[in-house]
Amino acid sequence: LEIMNDLGLNPDSMSLMFSATLVCYAVMQPVAGFWADLFGPRRCILAAALVLGLTSFGFYAAQGMWLGLPSRALVGLAGGVVLIPCLKLAGNWFTPRQFGFIASCRVASAAVANFIVGRPLAVAVGAFGWRWCFAALGVAGLILAALTYIIVTDKPSTALQPPADEPAPPRAGFIDN
Repeated sequence: LEIMNDLGLNPDSMSLMFSATLVCYAVMQPVAGFWADLFGPRRCILAAALVLGLTSFGFYAAQGMWLGLPSRALVGLAGGVVLIPCLKLAGNWFTPRQFGFIASCRVASAAVANFIVGRPLAVAVGAFGWRWCFAALGVAGLILAALTYIIVTDKPSTALQPPADEPAPPRAGFIDN
């Protein structure tokens, strides 16, 4: 209700604004696979994190539907580009035997995050207001973009390799079998 009142929205326009996120997310799923193949998963994830961070600031600054709707739509478009490139990364980095486990961990982590974040986010909104929470999400998105740029590589062959005179660290764990 606080967002609706702050932005001067009625229930229909509020519903439209947040439905735009889900519709745009769904529309991007087939596009995400094409882009992951064309540009590589790292670039797709990096672009999505940048857009998600920046659109969170856009929603923070929104004074009504005119900026709120495009901000939420862009969140859906950018969010829809993340899953498939992550799965492509898993396919690039892990064996076919490990892929199912890694992919299920990725999907499960998103579900667990959605479950866990509810209460802390509600407390943060109550303490700081929804706008500051979106600003914090914007900062987090930009930090994730920077980490993606620094850490993520599309394939093991593009990762930093140990010097030739230094053996690679041993692999251990149940997914290595």
